[in-house]
Amino acid sequence: MELKTLSNYYLQDYNLLHPGTMQGIAQLMDERRTNPEGFALHSSFFTADGVGYFPRTEGGFDLVLSDEPNNLVLWHLSDSISQIKEQERQLTFFDYFYPKKKKLEEKGIFKALGYPYGGVKSFLPCVDEATEVKKSAFVVDMGALRFCDSDSSSLYGDSEKYCYINVRLEDGFINVGRNKFKKANTVEALLLQRLGCSPDNLQWLKEKHVEGYTLTIALMKPEFVLSVLATEKGYNSLWMPSSLSDTRCWPGINLADGNMAHSSYFRGVPKDRLGVRAF
Repeated sequence: MELKTLSNYYLQDYNLLHPGTMQGIAQLMDERRTNPEGFALHSSFFTADGVGYFPRTEGGFDLVLSDEPNNLVLWHLSDSISQIKEQERQLTFFDYFYPKKKKLEEKGIFKALGYPYGGVKSFLPCVDEATEVKKSAFVVDMGALRFCDSDSSSLYGDSEKYCYINVRLEDGFINVGRNKFKKANTVEALLLQRLGCSPDNLQWLKEKHVEGYTLTIALMKPEFVLSVLATEKGYNSLWMPSSLSDTRCWPGINLADGNMAHSSYFRGVPKDRLGVRAF
């Protein structure tokens, strides 16, 4: 089965892929380097990784990254969207989802958060599912991560919601503030490995950009997540999709804002089906 790049709205076309073949961040980081002519090199990609933010009862905060089979966003939305008739496929995510939101909420599956929270597109899955998925996911203690100054990497321009890890392409060192770079600690190194930020991939990105460029990883601030969970009672985590940025602008990994009403690309093995826009 051959990997293809599909374009159009992310979750509406997700069900056109064979299950388990949607490419994650690390896979795309590798292939972008090893197969630059095989797909849209300079385009943004939605990825198979699910992103969850969990406050711990004893204090502290966990970042959780799940693979495609355990991606809570895809679990439910792919099932819902597969019920849309073929002629309705051109609707945007929010055009479709908001009229259906109440029905899904009544089932206790999850709740969608959109414009009421400053445009952050995120999801609140039920506690049991989120807790179970976390057991087999990649978990990072956010307290061990060092974030750069908000004004040095203001991708979204909102320091109340977002925080950033800057990774120097030259050597993988972390910007610990005021453009001071230090070697990644153990937790940061494991996160970079999980996200495909290998020395080879960072070097490839460096060659595509001017000297001194960094790769930016955007995350939600724990304080903002806590404010959402304090308002929306009965949930233990906030989830969203992930994406990999267009390399022509800035090398970046988005774990902070799952805007699914956005025309982009994703990569996997499409089913044999009339009308699949793949290349």
